Amino acid sequence: MGVVLRPKPEFKLVHMPPVSEAQIRPFQSEAAIAANREYGQIICHCERVSLGEIRDALHASIPAVTLDGLRRRTRCLQGRCQGFHCHADVIRLLAEELGEKPSHVIGCEG
Repeated sequence: MGVVLRPKPEFKLVHMPPVSEAQIRPFQSEAAIAANREYGQIICHCERVSLGEIRDALHASIPAVTLDGLRRRTRCLQGRCQGFHCHADVIRLLAEELGEKPSHVIGCEG
């Protein structure tokens, strides 16, 4: 017969942030910047990813806990420069959030 599927009573809807140009991003909204100044501070200039968007990804219901996780959720490190200009800032933010050394975040420490 197969597996009987039942809906979970504690199902949580996961909201994915806008990462394309089809939706208005927080750095484009004066109201969002007025509510949280971090949305006006651009970290990744190639993909126009703000500090607020990175912090949102780090505190989401399914948080980004690796550089790849941040890259997938925000598109930081994926622009024309491939992270040449923002890599250090993104590593620092992730390390601060995880309470680890930056060298551990990038896998240089065992």
